[in-house]
Amino acid sequence: MQCDYNELKMNVLLVEPEYSQAKRTKHEAKLCPVGLYKHYFFHISKGDKVCLVRGCVTPKIKPDMIKITSLFTYWSKDVFKAIEFYSKTYPNAIIKVGGIFASLMPEVIRENNSDVVVHPGIDKEVEYVSIDWKHLKRNIQILHASRGCIRRCKFCGVRKIEPRITYKTWKQLKKEIQLNDIVFFDNNFLMNPNHKDILEGIDNHRVNDKVIRCESQSGFDPRLLTQEDAILLKKARFKNIRISWDHNLKQKKVVRRALSYL
Repeated sequence: MQCDYNELKMNVLLVEPEYSQAKRTKHEAKLCPVGLYKHYFFHISKGDKVCLVRGCVTPKIKPDMIKITSLFTYWSKDVFKAIEFYSKTYPNAIIKVGGIFASLMPEVIRENNSDVVVHPGIDKEVEYVSIDWKHLKRNIQILHASRGCIRRCKFCGVRKIEPRITYKTWKQLKKEIQLNDIVFFDNNFLMNPNHKDILEGIDNHRVNDKVIRCESQSGFDPRLLTQEDAILLKKARFKNIRISWDHNLKQKKVVRRALSYL
C-alpha cells in the first residue's frame, strides 16, 4: 500500500487486483500496472489524496473514486472479486475499471456491474503523465518506444486497445529513462523506424554511471529482424530475447533465419 496526502480535493483509491496466478509469472514487470501508476501521479499533480493498493484491503482513506485496473481475460474472476469487494465496502464511491480485460470485453464487466464505469483502451488523460519509478521504489522501469502494431493478427487484441500507431525517437525516450533495468512493453519493437537509433542510444547511455540492461516483454517480429538488429540488441544488453512465432509452420523459414542472426 502506498498513499500520498496532499491538499485535500478528492480521495482516490487505485486498485491492482490480487491475481491468483501471479506467483507463476517469471518476471515481476509483467504484472506491473503502468496505467495505474500514471493515474497515481496524475491525481497527485491535481492535489488529490491518493492511495495505491493491491487486492481487497481497507485503505487509510475513504475514497470518493476507485479506479481498478485489469490484466488478461483469464484473470477476470480476480477483477470481479475486486469490483464486488469495493462496491460493497464503499457503495457511495464512483468505481471505474480499465486495463486489458476492460478493453477487450467491456460488455462483460458492464453486464455484471451496471453501476461501474468501464474505460476501454488507452486513457488519453494520463497517457503522457510521467511516472517517478524511484518514488514507487521499483527496481525495473517500463517503457514504450511505440504504441500499436503494424500487423493484423486475428487473435490479437492490440488493435482494439491501441488502434493508433505512434513512435518515439531516442531523444524522447532518453528523457524518460530513470533506472538501469528496463523492460519494453512495445507490441512490435522493431516496427519503430527509430529502433536502430534507440538501440545505439541505449548502448552508450548511462544512469548513475552504470550501463542499462534491457528486455522486451513481447517477442521480436522475425519478419523484421535483421543481422544488424541482432548485433544492436546485443550491444544494448537485451536479455531473454524471444521470437514471436505467431502463426503456422509456413513461418518456419523466416523464424529459422531470425534465430540464426541471434
